[in-house]
Amino acid sequence: MTSARTIQSTASHLRALLRSGLFRRAETDARTALLRIDELDGAAYKSVRTRLPWVWCAAGEVLWAIGDDRAAVPLLERARRDSASGARLFALGDLACVYAVAGDLSRAEERLDKLETVLGGSRLGAAGFAVRSRQHAARGVIALSRLQLEEAGGLATELAAGRADDDTWAIAARVLRSGQALLSGQPERAISALAETAALAETDAQAGVSPGIPIAPALAAAREGAASAAALAGGELGFVMRHSPSEAVEHRHQHLCRPSFQAIALLAVGRPEVAVRRTDECARGTVSHSSRTRVLLLAVRAAAFQAMGRTESAVACLVRLAPLCAESGAAEVCALPTRHRAALAGLAEQITSLPPFAIGSLVDRPRNGLDEVAESFGDLSAREWEVLRKLGSTSTLAEIGHELFTSRSTIASHCRGIYVKLGVGSRADAVSLAKRSGVFEVLDLA
Repeated sequence: MTSARTIQSTASHLRALLRSGLFRRAETDARTALLRIDELDGAAYKSVRTRLPWVWCAAGEVLWAIGDDRAAVPLLERARRDSASGARLFALGDLACVYAVAGDLSRAEERLDKLETVLGGSRLGAAGFAVRSRQHAARGVIALSRLQLEEAGGLATELAAGRADDDTWAIAARVLRSGQALLSGQPERAISALAETAALAETDAQAGVSPGIPIAPALAAAREGAASAAALAGGELGFVMRHSPSEAVEHRHQHLCRPSFQAIALLAVGRPEVAVRRTDECARGTVSHSSRTRVLLLAVRAAAFQAMGRTESAVACLVRLAPLCAESGAAEVCALPTRHRAALAGLAEQITSLPPFAIGSLVDRPRNGLDEVAESFGDLSAREWEVLRKLGSTSTLAEIGHELFTSRSTIASHCRGIYVKLGVGSRADAVSLAKRSGVFEVLDLA
């Protein structure tokens, strides 16, 4: 790598690998290219200096795409600071997206403002669509984070109206649409939007291309995470418990979604102590958490501690949660059942030292299927849960009593209590409701 032409071809090569879906090879080649740049002597470095921002930008896009934000951001910032290169526009757009997705909304807005200033004096030509799309995507994520749903919908529309030969931003638009639908209490619409993204991705795969420079894996991770969120909002807890990211998703942060959503499912069915343990497992992961993940985990822990009567622990979580919500928005808190958001809002009102944040306003969000599950199953006692699990088998009440070391009449009494709490009239109806909601799969984890 000694010539300007080679440097320029490196950037094109990395983007071509992303376009072909070869993310691991792109990562290897990006890191190799960066090492070779570091090895250039003074004269060689000076001869290719004007081309380097394009390599930094492309390599940053590759590393962001696989979830290595810590390595991607310095490269993109380095390209952004080079005011003489057109790569600066792409780097500013990429950084706005990176910060917005990570939940650092103030930095995302700073980069967007800077991009708008630079765009005012630039002649973009063919690059205009790609730069503007990054801009719309970042603003859409920010709008969702702040529960500005109409604005997010408008930005999704602008994204979807892009170039017909590039599905990257059409997919991003539908991911935004799914988020808007979820926060509006319409999980069915969210699932429909996600199905459209899957269809677009499959069409591109058959054509031998990956829809995404630079964010195909990040979009796939968002799509699969949103699928779990939509199932959760629809009360389909079984999907959340068994769904794992497909092997095609290479994004390193994706594994954090599943335990977070599983913790919410456990919270909804009245197992807060197990939900706390699940968040502990997530917190011990090797991948650093974004602000959004920390918001979700702290919200679950605060609600679980409150449900367990551990008020001091719940308050400690709220004190940590408030500034994060101010920084990243509180959209993730909407994933909790309404009854738990209401409990947190009541607790927050009693803490005079707590900075103002959005939990109170979230109590009025539309009800969804998760609320129905929480109201049906959330009040069952530990013993009633044991009995309900046994009811799913073919055992008679006498046999269940023998297995649980109690009498048939005691089991019959527990069954009556279960039927009243679930609003059903028979064993078959109780078992059917539990299976339909995926409750038995949640209990398997507990």
